[in-house]
Amino acid sequence: MQPVIVCVGLTTIDFAQVVDALPAPNAKIIANDAWFDVGGPAANAARIASREGCRVKLVTALGDSTLAALARERLASIEIIDIAPPTHQIPVSTIFITPDGGRSVVSRNAAGLSISARAPNHEPGANAGNARANSTPHHTPAEPENPATEVVISHETPANAGEPSPHASAGHSAAGRTRPAPSTKSSEITLPGPNVLDGADVVLHDGHLLDASLALAANPASIHVLDGGSWKPGLEDLLPMLDIAVVSSDFALPGSDPEHALSDLAALGIPRLARSRGGKPLQAMIGEQLAEFPVPEVEVVDSTGAGDVLHGSLIAQLASGTDFTAALRQAIVQASESVTHYRVL
Repeated sequence: MQPVIVCVGLTTIDFAQVVDALPAPNAKIIANDAWFDVGGPAANAARIASREGCRVKLVTALGDSTLAALARERLASIEIIDIAPPTHQIPVSTIFITPDGGRSVVSRNAAGLSISARAPNHEPGANAGNARANSTPHHTPAEPENPATEVVISHETPANAGEPSPHASAGHSAAGRTRPAPSTKSSEITLPGPNVLDGADVVLHDGHLLDASLALAANPASIHVLDGGSWKPGLEDLLPMLDIAVVSSDFALPGSDPEHALSDLAALGIPRLARSRGGKPLQAMIGEQLAEFPVPEVEVVDSTGAGDVLHGSLIAQLASGTDFTAALRQAIVQASESVTHYRVL
């Protein structure tokens, strides 16, 4: 039977340019190569899992713009559950790739859909400890064909999303100059219904659409995995509901530091953990046992999306019944290969 995966989170349109060096202030440079593609942690992981032969559903925010149509075209092999309103503008990322294979990224991520609201019947902190640890799989009632419920959350989106947060001091910029309070517009998302998880073997959450993740992670029938690229406000509510967390070398809980990420996450009851560190050995913790997995030495051409490949390959292996350790080893090989050429796929 074909493994089934659900990925929850960000989709972007990526504009990548290969440059000899990053531009200086007020400078113009000529790129050696350039292209556009779909990006975002959840979308890229979904594409990798689809390539590995899994049936994939992507819970994301696209809207009905021209760029959203482009994204749908590039995600044609994946079932899209779009929780955004038609007016939503899919985020655009600008990526500069330098000769050492490093990349610099500018993106709005999910800024247009805030995480200030929470899923219905969810109280922050109510899942202290591993809320799923003593849960048993259960069958949900039959749902209508539409994989999204009629639960609607209205968010206020700052019109000047690129400016310093108005929370710093109302009516003032970082430099202390008075400026008008940013105007807002209402943006509504429709939370996915539990039938999205029908038949799902693994669910991946990248934390960018936290309301959707919280709604789905409450269902204990699947393996729930975190793609922890960086800390995002509200993750404290999702973490206790997870079975696996795979985080980057930059990930840290508030008030802690990245070196303690695995022990901090283990203290929350997440039984299987991993932390990628670029070309250094990947760290893993299973229960109380800490291990390191070597990373193949390769010539790095483009590191864009390497973490996404790691997560996409991992969930594909897990959904196929591979154990966590063996799945990690295979995912490391796939991620290492991905940096030897331009583009994620």
